[in-house]
Amino acid sequence: KLGIDEMADDLDGNAYVEPDVVSDTGGDQMGGNDEDFDSFLLNSKSESKNIKNNGVSAKKIASSAKKRKRLEKMQEKRKQFRRGKGGREQHPLAGDVHLLSCEEQAERVKRFYVEGVTRLGTPFSELEIEEVSKVIRADAVMKSIDVPQSDVKNKAKDKKGWEIGLRSLAATIKHFFGKDWKETLRTPLRKGHVANLKGNGPHVLVLTLSANRATSIIRGLKAKLKISNLRVAKLFARHMKQAQQESFLKEGCSLAVGTPSRVQKLIDSGSLDVKSISIICVDMKKDAKKLQIFTLKDVERDMLKLFHSHIYPSMAETTMKSTSGIDSKSQKLCFF
Repeated sequence: KLGIDEMADDLDGNAYVEPDVVSDTGGDQMGGNDEDFDSFLLNSKSESKNIKNNGVSAKKIASSAKKRKRLEKMQEKRKQFRRGKGGREQHPLAGDVHLLSCEEQAERVKRFYVEGVTRLGTPFSELEIEEVSKVIRADAVMKSIDVPQSDVKNKAKDKKGWEIGLRSLAATIKHFFGKDWKETLRTPLRKGHVANLKGNGPHVLVLTLSANRATSIIRGLKAKLKISNLRVAKLFARHMKQAQQESFLKEGCSLAVGTPSRVQKLIDSGSLDVKSISIICVDMKKDAKKLQIFTLKDVERDMLKLFHSHIYPSMAETTMKSTSGIDSKSQKLCFF
């Protein structure tokens, strides 16, 4: 009754077991009963499902890890740019520029101007760069006065609680105008109204990055200078309309503190005369995000436009007058 294949196997001496032989446990020779087989199928399905789910979650984890790495790289590049280490080249006027010598400050201002104008799409020729070098030189920059270390309680404030930067600004203004600084900055009064100053412009212009910082500077200068009849123009957009600022400037003032954007608008309107300004002070204090007036993108752009359209031409004119002997004083630029 054996088939041909089975007979051949038997002849070869191989052990043969009939397929329908039942084991003592009631299952077939391949092992296990029907319930065990069903549970095996269910387990295999659930395992395959788990493997599939784990594969999807692994993809999500991998993508989130890539995003995290990309974000970390961007943050590191920002840090490197602020520190000036690797990555993009550091801004010429970023960092503690006010601590450098007048020669180094002048060189950085020249770099800022030439590179900025190139970014605007109108690069200077070699002849024009030589002219810029003649205007922005060491004697066109005034180094801010250092606060004596004996008066310093910590790195940020002095023993009376005033910020060192504001003390330095007040000391620089006093030093610039000499012995008669009070008479120069005091605004004369005539019959109850303020007299008109030369060109309706202030003697000192302070540029800073925000309205909040401008109010702090104004409060600090008034406290440190202690001059009666001292009129300080608030040239920023917050809570102040341009028309109000224009009328204030027409009446005359000694000092003006503001942001580059609003100062640009007031100069364009003819209310503020840059030629009457003797010294332009630039605030280099960092904000809560460690950004400065030259590293905050929008403010840096406004500063470049203001420098290109008004400050540099005024400096060039006063420098030409001082070199030709017409006027002994040239307009100064100061960082504090």
